[in-house]
Amino acid sequence: VFALTWYGMWRRQKPDLETAVIGLQRKLAKSELALDLRTNSADEVEEFLLKQLGMQVDLQHALSGQIGLHDVKFDGAAVVTLGEVKCACLAYRCCGSPVTVVLMQSKDLDRFPEMRDALAKLGPRLHDEVRSTNIEVRSRGPWLACLVGDHPIEDLASVFEKI
Repeated sequence: VFALTWYGMWRRQKPDLETAVIGLQRKLAKSELALDLRTNSADEVEEFLLKQLGMQVDLQHALSGQIGLHDVKFDGAAVVTLGEVKCACLAYRCCGSPVTVVLMQSKDLDRFPEMRDALAKLGPRLHDEVRSTNIEVRSRGPWLACLVGDHPIEDLASVFEKI
């Protein structure tokens, strides 16, 4: 009994990244999470991420506009905590459907062992579908981007390989 209780406590302390990001997207959809920044300026978003999280990223190509065949609109950004890791949450609309992008440092992936192991086994690009929700993960250098949306998001996900 003790071993099962300890395992259950350990398991709760190390949440699955996919589940956490899906939960975050649902909170955004229900307006249970306020965006800290609403702008269309990539410079303002980059400055916000640098000040709040020390993230130095290039988002000049990752805000609103036509990406592939998709009409993409940036709604805003927030700082969130997933599994004790402070992350950037970027909210988008892709062809009218909400898409959530979580940016985090790759070194923090150890807090999400299931995703860490999947990326190690399958490579830096993952696609999954959980109950008709599309999940794309891109890992490049010091950054990891996890995208979740009901709409096909592969084109938007490819943009985050360049950050």
